[in-house]
Formats: sequence, C-alpha cells, structure tokens
Amino acid sequence: MEKKSTIKTKLKNFWNFFTTYEKIWFMSIITASLILTIFYPDEMLEDGNLGVFLIILCLVDIIASCTCELLLSKQCKWNFIVSIIGIEITECIIFFSLGYYASATVSLLFWIPIDIISFIKWNEFKDNENKQLTQVKKLNWWQDILILIAIAGFACLWGFLISPNIEAWLDGSDITHLDANYFIDAIAAGMGIANGVFILLRIREQWIAWFMFTILEAYLWIVSGMYIMLILTAGYLTNTVYGFVKWTKYIKHKENEDLKSKSINGVNETEKENNDEFAVKEQDNVNAENVDNANNKDENNEIIIEENSNNDSKK
Repeated sequence: MEKKSTIKTKLKNFWNFFTTYEKIWFMSIITASLILTIFYPDEMLEDGNLGVFLIILCLVDIIASCTCELLLSKQCKWNFIVSIIGIEITECIIFFSLGYYASATVSLLFWIPIDIISFIKWNEFKDNENKQLTQVKKLNWWQDILILIAIAGFACLWGFLISPNIEAWLDGSDITHLDANYFIDAIAAGMGIANGVFILLRIREQWIAWFMFTILEAYLWIVSGMYIMLILTAGYLTNTVYGFVKWTKYIKHKENEDLKSKSINGVNETEKENNDEFAVKEQDNVNAENVDNANNKDENNEIIIEENSNNDSKK
C-alpha cells in the first residue's frame, strides 16, 4: 500500500513539475499527432507493413521528443535519459528505413554517446539555489561565427561522402533532386552535432542550432511523405523559442546576481581596507604611547637613581 502511495506521489510531483502552458503544449502535440495518424495516415501506409511500423515509431518518437523538449527547457538532466530510450534509437531506425544515412549515423554514433556524457556532466553543475536546475551559459559573437563555418565545412564534406553520384556532382552533369536531399541531410546532421555539443557544454545557443535543424528536418519529412512528423516540427519550433527565452532569463538573472555579489564584495573589501588602515593607525598610536611610557619610565628611573646618589653623597 505504501509502495502504491509512493508511486502515486512521484507521478503527482512529476505532473506538478510542469506549468499549465507546458501541459497544454504537450497534450496538444500528442492529440494532433493521434488525429493525423488515425484519419490521415498519408503515404506511409502505401508501403504496407513498413508504413504501419514507421507510423508507430513516429508516435513513440513524438511522445518522447515532447517530454525531452520540456525537460530540456527546464534545464533538467533527465531529458538525456528520455532522449536515449525514446528518441535516438527510434529515429535511428526511421532514418535508416528512409535512406537518410547521415542523420541515422549521427543518431547512433553521436547522439547516444553525447547524451550519456551530458547526463554525467550536468550532474556536476547543479544550480546553487535550485538543485533541480543545471547552470547554463552563452557564447560570444565570434564563437558563433567559428561554429557556423565549422558546420558549413562538415555539411559539404559529409554531403559528398554520402551522395551516390559524387562524380556527377563534381562535373555538374547530374545534379538531381535526390542528391540535393543528401546535402540537406548533411547540413541537418551538422546542425544536430552542434546542438549536441552545445547541450553538453550547457550553452544557450543550442536552441538556435536546434531551430535551424528542425527547419531542415521538416523539409526531409515533407519530401518523404511523413507528414505526421510535421506536428512534432511545429512543437519543436514553439518550444525552441520558449526554451531560448527561459534560458536567457536564467542567464540574465545569474549575471545580475554576480554583479550584485561583486558590488557587495567590493564594498566589503573597501570597508575591510578602511578597517585595516584604522587598526594599523590605532596600533601605531598604541605603540607610540608605549614608547612614550617607556621613555618616561626611563627618565623616572634616572631621576630616582640620581636622587639616591645625592643622598648617599650627603651621608
């Protein structure tokens, strides 16, 4: 009975962990996905069993992704566990089935390891005020530029490697629509990698990389006929803005606290310096008085000795 009560309490606490907006956002995405799946299964069912299988995987991916997105926007480390179990393995199967090998490879060889490492690292940077939160930060403008250059270089290289007609691309004789999709897949994979590294390092710009990745991924869903995933795309875009705003507010709050702390420390240091100077002056005064007293004592002793000498001579 106590065990059931404990589970019920934990579920209640988990439900209350989210705001009303976040609950509405989550339920809206899930409901829209179910409606689209039941009434408008689209082209996926044309492939028979594979289509049904992909739809089921998409629903699992949507539920897990929505949960992960909310946990990430709340700077909660448990988003990585949800990501590994419900997103990366599921999307890896989906991408391989659709022939998007760059995204599939990134999910398998990058996202799963980075999620494990991120979960461990985020434990080391808990917020001092709220232990459920993880400390986050932001980049400088020149760091943003360097990262964009790196992503562009990765996308070009990876796009050529996974394209089935590299020679045709090089001489420009066969630039097909399908090959263009390979490059878009590569750019999306590059954005995904940047997003993963930023999350590991707790950097706010991960939301920008994720926003760009989501737009590119939406194109891939459309050309694949997997329109159900556009519901998740809409959810991603809205929650990305929401998460970016939340992280920005947190960073500004911490910056203001640091300024106040430095200001207070500066005042305290000034007071300490003044107190130290006052103490030194007081000590100098005390030492001067002690010297004067010692001199007076010596003079008195000399007078006494002199009087004793005079008395002896009289005798």
